[in-house]
Amino acid sequence: MDVVDGGLRRVLSPADDLDLPLVASVAAAVDFLVGDHPGVGACPGSGCGWVFVNPSGRRKWCSMDVCGNRAKVAAHAARTRSD
Repeated sequence: MDVVDGGLRRVLSPADDLDLPLVASVAAAVDFLVGDHPGVGACPGSGCGWVFVNPSGRRKWCSMDVCGNRAKVAAHAARTRSD
């Protein structure tokens, strides 16, 4: 560590593994996203896979403009075909 303008600064040497912080961040994000957390939802849209913040637990789609609309159009088409 070096002191710079009254603060500390970590100085990395070429021997330091620069991938470790990235690996730790990705592992923490994966643990959070695949865990059972209220407030996080995964979009069930066909081929979507987006994850979104859902604090109320009421959202189903990542976006009504895209995935929600496609699902509603498909459901409507299925209902009207069978009538």
